[in-house]
Formats: sequence, C-alpha cells, structure tokens
Amino acid sequence: MLFGFDSLQQLKEYFTKYAGSNATGILALIALVSNFIEQFIYTSSGAIYFLWALYFLDFLTGVAVAIFIKKDFRSKHFPRFLVGLFFGTVLISISFNAGIYSIIYSYLGSTIYAVLIGQNIISIFENAGKFNVVPNSVIAFLKEKIGVKALIERVKKKE
Repeated sequence: MLFGFDSLQQLKEYFTKYAGSNATGILALIALVSNFIEQFIYTSSGAIYFLWALYFLDFLTGVAVAIFIKKDFRSKHFPRFLVGLFFGTVLISISFNAGIYSIIYSYLGSTIYAVLIGQNIISIFENAGKFNVVPNSVIAFLKEKIGVKALIERVKKKE
C-alpha cells in the first residue's frame, strides 16, 4: 500500500485522470508528501516543512553573504544545502521511528529536531550579522544557549 493506493499503477492512473489541472496536481502531490511525512518521518508535517524552510532560508542568506559581502559566489556549495536537507530529514525519520519501536529512543526524534532547528537558526543569525542586522551579542547568546558546541562543552565539564 503506497500513499493509500494499492499499486504504483493505481497512483499513476489517479494523477492522469483526476489531477488534470496543474493546481490540482500540485495540491494532490502536497497531500501525498504530507501523508508520507506524517506516517514515516515525523508526527507533524508542519514541523518538517518548517525545518525545510529554515534550511532554505539559511541557504538564501548564505548566498546573499557570498554575493554581497564576500563577492565570491560558487555554485559548488549548492549540493551541500541539498545534502544537509536530505540527511537532516533522514536523521529525524530514523530517530522518530526508533522512538516508535523502542521506548529507550522515545526522546531522540524531538532532540535531533531541536538540534537541527537550533543549528539553522544560529546560521541564519550569523549570516544576518554579517549584514549588521543582528548584533554580535545576540549571536553569541544564541551560540551559548542553543549551540551544539556549547552543549557538548557543558556536558564535558559535568563529567
């Protein structure tokens, strides 16, 4: 069973028969992706869309910094954005499903989601700081409170 259809052929027939207009086809595709996300990746498709939006915003702010501040934009960095997006989603999916099947890992999905959100927010703020939109003190505060490196250092100090 795939997206509520019995076979890929039935899914193809649905799209060719009922999703005639572009808008209907796009809405149907969004519904299928949302259904897939909620069943296999995370409980909330909105949370995953928010994470993807943060990845995209981080990418756009990084491109803006490369073009306007560094004056050195290279398209070879684009695959890094896609790889980060893919592996972030895969990590959330694995950890979420591990939590479903074993109580030991029940916290893992939310933890990885929070870390990915925190990393993207810090990166967006750093890029905005290069345009002098965000003060350095705010960036330092964010890195101290939600930065992965700071969290690891705090854990090491407690040991």
